[in-house]
Amino acid sequence: MLLTTRAFNTLLYARYPYLTRRYRRKFGKPPNYANPSLYSEKVQWRKVFDRNPLFPLFLDKLEVRHHVARTAPGLRLPELLWSGSDPLAIPYHSLGNRYVIKPNCRSGDWHFVLSAGDIDREVISDKCRRWMISPHGKKLREWGYSRVKPRLLVERLLCPDSGDNRLQDFRFDVFDGCVRMITVTTAQIADTRRTPLSLDTFYDRNWQQLPFIKPGRQSRTPPPLKRPSQLENMIAWAEQLGHGLDYVRVDLYLVENDTYFSELTVYPGSGLQMSRVSPEPDLAAVDDFDSFMGGHWKLPEMPRHTMVYRALLG
Repeated sequence: MLLTTRAFNTLLYARYPYLTRRYRRKFGKPPNYANPSLYSEKVQWRKVFDRNPLFPLFLDKLEVRHHVARTAPGLRLPELLWSGSDPLAIPYHSLGNRYVIKPNCRSGDWHFVLSAGDIDREVISDKCRRWMISPHGKKLREWGYSRVKPRLLVERLLCPDSGDNRLQDFRFDVFDGCVRMITVTTAQIADTRRTPLSLDTFYDRNWQQLPFIKPGRQSRTPPPLKRPSQLENMIAWAEQLGHGLDYVRVDLYLVENDTYFSELTVYPGSGLQMSRVSPEPDLAAVDDFDSFMGGHWKLPEMPRHTMVYRALLG
């Protein structure tokens, strides 16, 4: 062995001080980069070592549309109204009233337009320019984003015809092509932001609710949601998109019984959100969320000398 696990981790702590500090702050200990077992550690491993050429494709919100059309035919895509690189070229006059503007190269950034009153060209242009020039994921070593050429896109807003501004976001954790967990978030679109209405609820593939909560927001698991009629189709699409991958999160929207693609996520929460999820105290079905998720994830095999090379190369 080129380096012992302890020596290799010491090298990585020195090589990635910011990432290590952020992890330690969240979890109270540094990550085991060399031999990870927890889900949160395996996301760090992927960020540092895995250079799967598909990752930039998945993270590019424009290019991934072509991949989805080929891989999961029948899965709807939100209507693309415009794409380009210059925010001053956005054709507001022809877009209608309900759409979302977002960058192709970032996660968690958007500007919702629900009416003409939400259009402030100067504010939107400034926001778009910041998106385009600020490298996403650089500090947290999310390599895939560094290979995405920044662009802008405008999509038709996915909301029921009734005018209800709520969206149900279904997130499928797919390990080795098999859905192991489903997280459902209901969000309210208001003004130019998205505001959660309720806590995330967690399910297995058979729609059995899992006993997880987000500490600090609620002390008990929320009431179970009705099993969606499209669940089997959504699982099939998620597994088609996750086929051949050790892990990917497939996000889908359900709008009035129609399923739409949202995104493919390869670094969910940058692996730093597990500290916000825990089992409900008086339920012992699963004793640790991070271990539960990590137990499903078998990382690809990689020689230690390759890991050392990629760690040092950055």
